[in-house]
Amino acid sequence: MQVFIPALGTKLLLTKSWTFDLHDESRNYEFWIAFHGQPPTRPAGQQHKYIYGGYAAAPSKVTIKAGTTLSVDRIYIRKGASSFDSVSFRVLKGGPTPPGRFWVKLCDVNNGMEVTVVP
Repeated sequence: MQVFIPALGTKLLLTKSWTFDLHDESRNYEFWIAFHGQPPTRPAGQQHKYIYGGYAAAPSKVTIKAGTTLSVDRIYIRKGASSFDSVSFRVLKGGPTPPGRFWVKLCDVNNGMEVTVVP
């Protein structure tokens, strides 16, 4: 296995469709709407997790199609805070997925994301 940590701004082309958990959190709100066509549903009585001053719905399984180009926007890794390890991406225009910015947990990036680097 070869280790690769991309620089911010690196463009990655998905060579295989990628499924991950999209978390109901303020930084994912616009992408959630672009992808699902509506805001997250938070039914009464559902187990909620408190995030940024509100209650969050359960994560939504999202699949981004092969052929989508992503730009690495932010990488967050901090010793002693592994539950916050994440990568933010921007979906670039012109592909099969609606453009927008979103973040995913690092474990979702490392499990099943297959890409090639776009020069």
